[in-house]
Amino acid sequence: MHFVINFIKAKPEIDKEYNLVYQPGQILIGQHRERFWSALDSWSVKDYAKQWIDGLKRIKSHDISCLIINYIGIPEDPSLLVWAIFREGNRLFFENRALFNWKDKQIFKKPFVSKNCYEYIEPRSIYTNPASKCDVYSTKYIAEEVDALIESLQRVPL
Repeated sequence: MHFVINFIKAKPEIDKEYNLVYQPGQILIGQHRERFWSALDSWSVKDYAKQWIDGLKRIKSHDISCLIINYIGIPEDPSLLVWAIFREGNRLFFENRALFNWKDKQIFKKPFVSKNCYEYIEPRSIYTNPASKCDVYSTKYIAEEVDALIESLQRVPL
């Protein structure tokens, strides 16, 4: 499998200092592995998994998609952490992006719902200045592997 996204623990964890409940997860892109923590105050594990399935289905027919790994739904100040996905031929490119209302007011002009999250993803960044480069990971696009990942996410008891 060239990329995988999943939750890595059966039960959520609690940050007692900040009184936050979150679910640890991971994304693997080729040889790159990164852990993340999904807040459970606005979305459930099921909400994240459903969006991942929708995002994976979308990349099969569109050039841009995303996988939301953290959503904080404060009405006046929503924020998202996403892995933006760009399909170019037989390659998938992944960029980790943070979308904050205070920084990107134009992004959240209408209420956020998971179905419109793709509208917030700007085109792929191609940096020529190494100092401004963000982390970009790529892997080979194999439709059958995307289907297998979708199927595995659908089987997870939520």
